[in-house]
Amino acid sequence: MTELVAPGDLGPDDRRRDERRLNSRLSDLSLPELRRISLTWLLTAVVVAMFLWMVRDVLIAAVLGVVIAAYLRPLYLWLKKRVSKPIAAAVLALLVVIVPVLGALAYSYSELVDVLGYIASHQAQVADQIDDFVQSAGSDGFIVGSHLVPTGLDEFVDKVVPLLQERGSLRTEYSGSTLRDNLGLPVPGRAPTAAAAS
Repeated sequence: MTELVAPGDLGPDDRRRDERRLNSRLSDLSLPELRRISLTWLLTAVVVAMFLWMVRDVLIAAVLGVVIAAYLRPLYLWLKKRVSKPIAAAVLALLVVIVPVLGALAYSYSELVDVLGYIASHQAQVADQIDDFVQSAGSDGFIVGSHLVPTGLDEFVDKVVPLLQERGSLRTEYSGSTLRDNLGLPVPGRAPTAAAAS
């Protein structure tokens, strides 16, 4: 069993080690200690950065919530004076923010439905415009997305893409099995190995 020794009863080497632990300065650290401390701080910074990256959406939402609350506070206090219940004042203040956002979403949805209706009824004209652009100006491709109305992409693929394939503006199949083959790029030569050089 080990005995406990009082700090004053330590030998000269132990006393110096004890002083270094209690009164440490960067210049007093040995190289292994400096490496260990640097590595610990680096790993801590990496873990904190990864954590912040994982919760970035929550942090952004919290910051936006604080900003909206700061802007709505005067409106809430004004409504609280005129309405008898604080909950009713809070609900009215929130509706001031939520109703315009919902209105903008409804407007965007109706515009998307109109565009998709146009594509469904005028697929030949849409294909003509895309084909003219590809033939005259050249194009690497188009981004067609439908994040609000999921059926719109299906109509485009089923009705417009076959017309573009008939006109030769869109491939029907690929000649190679890799992207390098399809782009017509040469296969790079391999670097000579040590066994081949000897």
